[in-house]
Amino acid sequence: MLFLSPHRQPEPLLGLDLQADAVRVVALGRTRQGRQTLEHCACEPMAPGWMVEGRIDHFDAIAQAVSGLLRRTRVRAIKVAMALPEAAVITRRITLPRALTSEGLWDRLRSEAEQILPFSLQEVYLDYAVLGPGAAAIEAPPVRRSPQDALRAAPMDLLLVAARRERVRDLQALAEAVGLKPVVVDVAEFAARRAVRQLLAVCPRARVGRCVEPTFAVLDLRADRIAWRLSRGDEVLHDNECAWSPVAPALPGETDPALEVATGLALAWSSALASDTGARIEAIWLTGEVNNGTGLATALAGLLGCPCRVANPFEGMAHRRAPPWRIAHGTRGAASTAPATGAASAYLPACGLALRRFQP
Repeated sequence: MLFLSPHRQPEPLLGLDLQADAVRVVALGRTRQGRQTLEHCACEPMAPGWMVEGRIDHFDAIAQAVSGLLRRTRVRAIKVAMALPEAAVITRRITLPRALTSEGLWDRLRSEAEQILPFSLQEVYLDYAVLGPGAAAIEAPPVRRSPQDALRAAPMDLLLVAARRERVRDLQALAEAVGLKPVVVDVAEFAARRAVRQLLAVCPRARVGRCVEPTFAVLDLRADRIAWRLSRGDEVLHDNECAWSPVAPALPGETDPALEVATGLALAWSSALASDTGARIEAIWLTGEVNNGTGLATALAGLLGCPCRVANPFEGMAHRRAPPWRIAHGTRGAASTAPATGAASAYLPACGLALRRFQP
């Protein structure tokens, strides 16, 4: 069959995310109208030490946990997308001519990789993503040429990604041990960012129509600090962290500590975007220990005039069956209904991996 129905869906794909605290799985579908649907969503806690700095340290125990999780959720999909932690890959932004052939492009990528990698190319897998037309483009003298020639002559920005072969093979072996077929190995942070971009379409009051690629912030709230990133599309513009100590709301007449932190973040972001004419933050998403971030979210929304909310990757999705997702708790057969919004933010990488079914 040469021509497929426009309503035909790509093959089912699981998003399987391995973190130090738990393994999470997500499967997505799509209605005939194009609306995303949540088919499966579940997690299985993992004991401390099973994953060490993103590396599989207790293979058999993790394989058993994943296998049990798949049995309880009754997932039928075989193909799976998995991810390495960001610390396990090396990335470099480079600018190359758009007119390069495929062979010439890979020659340049390998040449760049040889300069930045502390080990030989034989030990790594290389990949890349196109980021944009290239901010470092140099204006050429005005000459007569067709639009096609002008496009080919323009530079393009790429993100070069290198991962150790042994780390990729560890994921491959785990997937095969539980009867899955690994077809995608992504980076967990990239997958989470993909899920956040999906949220921009359903976020109320987000001013996403003002630019092709909206700028957004993601805050990871931790016990003693906030790690934040400003991104536009697939590209991280700036990242940093600041001290953070959740406290009770201020009493009348006292300075609100959440407002102080929000003001510091707003100033930092304003400075980071100062050279980007017309750039403004369209939405702010909270992840991590979000239960302590209510005051901060209110303060940021008030200061910047944009939505600031917990990043729930399933927001706006239809659900095929009730309950919409099942959360395993380590006891066979035990499950609850939908997790709290804060707990749902932990599914960002798994959801982003599952989105690879529709966004290769």
